[in-house]
Amino acid sequence: MIYLLYGENTSASRRVLEKFLERFRREAEAGWKYVNCEDEPAAEEFIQGLGSRSLFGQKDYYIIKYPTALSDAARERLGAVLERWAKDASVVVFYERMAPAKDKLFADIKKYAAKAEEFPLGSFEKILPLIRDELSRHQRSLAPKEGEQLRAWHDENPERFWSEFEKVLLGGNVSERSSVISPNELFSLGDFWAKRERSRAFLAFEKLRERGFEPDNIFRAFLWHVKNLNLAARGKTKDMKPFVAQKAREQARNFNEDELADAYESLLLMSDPRGRDMLETRLLHFLLTS
Repeated sequence: MIYLLYGENTSASRRVLEKFLERFRREAEAGWKYVNCEDEPAAEEFIQGLGSRSLFGQKDYYIIKYPTALSDAARERLGAVLERWAKDASVVVFYERMAPAKDKLFADIKKYAAKAEEFPLGSFEKILPLIRDELSRHQRSLAPKEGEQLRAWHDENPERFWSEFEKVLLGGNVSERSSVISPNELFSLGDFWAKRERSRAFLAFEKLRERGFEPDNIFRAFLWHVKNLNLAARGKTKDMKPFVAQKAREQARNFNEDELADAYESLLLMSDPRGRDMLETRLLHFLLTS
């Protein structure tokens, strides 16, 4: 069975995507795969493996983001398995930001999808109830100036608007339209992982990518975070700044020493230059499984 999620309202579509993530972890445990087709090496490796039955069971569990970013050859190979996925017990979720005009692969995915759900942005006034509900649910509020900035992002750059709104929900502030990205935003990923909130860590990673952070920058900040947790678990915080040490000690209580040591070792292995071309895929897998 194929599902297609697309549209400018990426905040709403990601909430549905998060439910699929929870379902996959529940039904398939480790036997499912996530692929971002904008990560060309990882996407090509995934596409090359299509055509045979899943190694993990009787059906495939896939989340495939941005399939229209694939090369022509990869598109053809992916298109060849759509009919099988539509007929068998597989669960395949395709995710696109927009509805690409006159794109054959997108049209074919939509044709074979058991459910194609569009998430249009709509006018700012129309989505105000959703904004207020989400702010209330996350116990957040917006100052008048931030509200004006958020509306401006909505009118000028719909995708950036949802990125900014999600940042507010995660505890940040709306960026000035002329401002550069703050490195402090990187810390949200480590915080959610340290709280063992896998889905929110995944969404934080996606938000950072959309905000312009490169996988290498995200990885280095996350590695530093896990290193601090590993040190804090063993009482070695004397070289840390007081705030960092306190935060690390509090978050380290969510793990035992072996878990943090293993996590840090896994991340160090990812830092090998020979595997940097697939860093994004490996880091996402780590966030969703560790």
